[in-house]
Amino acid sequence: MQSRAASSSQCDRPAGWFWLLPAGVSLLRLLPYLWSLAVVPPAHGRILHLGYIPKDFLAYLAFIRQVPADHTLFFYNPFTTEAQSGRFLLLFHWVLGVVCLLTGASPALVLELSRVPLTFLFFWVLWRFLRPIVRDRRTRSWACVLIAFSGGLEGVVKPFAAQLPALLGGALTQDTWHLYGWSTFAAFFNPLWIVGLTLSLVALAPVLNPEDSASRAGCLSFAVALVLLYGIHAYSVMVVVAVWLCTLLTEWLVYDQIHLRKHAALGAALLAALIPCAGLAWWQMQDPVYRSSSNGILGEQAASVFWYPLTLGVVGILALRGGRRWAAARHPYRGSLLAWIGAVVLLHSSPVLNGYHFVFHLHIPVSIVAASGLVATLDAYAPRSQHRLWTMLLVALLFPSCLLVTAESVTDIARRNLVPAAYVEATDVLASLPSGNALVPPLLGNMLPAYTSHRVWVGHWWLTPDAPRRTADYESMATDSRQLARLRQVLADQSIRYAVLSPESKCPPDARAGVGGGQTHWSRWARYLGVARKVTLAPLSENSKTRP
Repeated sequence: MQSRAASSSQCDRPAGWFWLLPAGVSLLRLLPYLWSLAVVPPAHGRILHLGYIPKDFLAYLAFIRQVPADHTLFFYNPFTTEAQSGRFLLLFHWVLGVVCLLTGASPALVLELSRVPLTFLFFWVLWRFLRPIVRDRRTRSWACVLIAFSGGLEGVVKPFAAQLPALLGGALTQDTWHLYGWSTFAAFFNPLWIVGLTLSLVALAPVLNPEDSASRAGCLSFAVALVLLYGIHAYSVMVVVAVWLCTLLTEWLVYDQIHLRKHAALGAALLAALIPCAGLAWWQMQDPVYRSSSNGILGEQAASVFWYPLTLGVVGILALRGGRRWAAARHPYRGSLLAWIGAVVLLHSSPVLNGYHFVFHLHIPVSIVAASGLVATLDAYAPRSQHRLWTMLLVALLFPSCLLVTAESVTDIARRNLVPAAYVEATDVLASLPSGNALVPPLLGNMLPAYTSHRVWVGHWWLTPDAPRRTADYESMATDSRQLARLRQVLADQSIRYAVLSPESKCPPDARAGVGGGQTHWSRWARYLGVARKVTLAPLSENSKTRP
């Protein structure tokens, strides 16, 4: 029996062409990073060598670099200067930090290249995950192709957003942003999300199983995957648990029978996973900095189902047709896939959970069902002369999204990665100085922890507690001489060792003597920025007219 099962599994391995899917996805998703290395910045500007969303990827680098620098497992938050102990557990970033420690490679390079093996791992897990759900190899192969490269039509429509009414055009641009992950290809910009999706598939396999039982191996993989997800991407934990709860509801509505033995076993596995996670969370929340930095899960930024005709496009239409076929054939997984899709829809449209965090989980289950509709559509026109025309039309509607997303991501480099040259030079100078707390412009504060061991008073939109208020306070203190008393208080209370003022600073020439002793630290970029060392504030020269 074992030999027969092994032989069956070997025969069901993916074909050689299958590995072109992760290879193609990896290559296209790597292009923005390669472009960041090649693009020539304008005068007084520099391009950050990052592939996507610098404000967030810089935060990733700030955590990753702590491993080779401090040999730590629990990270501290470098985007605030409050006293704290390391409580952040980020297993994926820790692994990348270990790679940096062992190889000497830069965190930015390791982060970008990690996408390649992770993409291959995802598709290997995906093929195994789909075996019991889609037994027909042709349909399963199409499901993998759809997951890899299909997408919606928002990339075709967004160039015309400026011609729409302001409210609709602005919402279209924001809510269908390609880096929300409306397609799996788009979601693969973030290696962290690839790990989250891969582990989610492992955890969901026993949950979606339509049988009234759960093997020990399935329960163990469910529990271990949840524990790992908590330390890697907690939002994916919420997705898995929501799918499990929706599966209970769907079994009652669709099958009129709840599989109590399976859910009792999974409930026990969930409890076993939640106990260590809850204990760790309680310990983490005892640190005030961690507590204030982890409140961002609540919020009103949802992703509406209103955009489905664009963001799902033809994939959504094929999913409706495939769902009808699954219902007619009484497919054993029809209720499970409905629960999976329903759970993600509820989460990403939530008005209290910042639902945009969950969008990237939607495309996979929709594509699985859509594959059946796609095969049925192709078969319906196979004997006809229009078969080639229909095939070309489907390809034209399904797959240009990945090219449009790539083009938009490459275009983003010149706009999102551009920073003042003075900020890069300031970072280089501060990197040579002993570690300390720094009061710097928010944009520079977002960069500094990624490349140095300094901590900043304000820097990251989410990790800096009360970032909007601190940003306003910095601008006020750095540009208004009447705020000198407030500036002195911040420097003293936060043990600020270095201060950088923007060129707009209007602090009087005698401000240096009022802030602290020591000598002003200048460099060749002093005409752009004033750097204070050992709590010394260095105002700009009044004759300097150049701004970064």
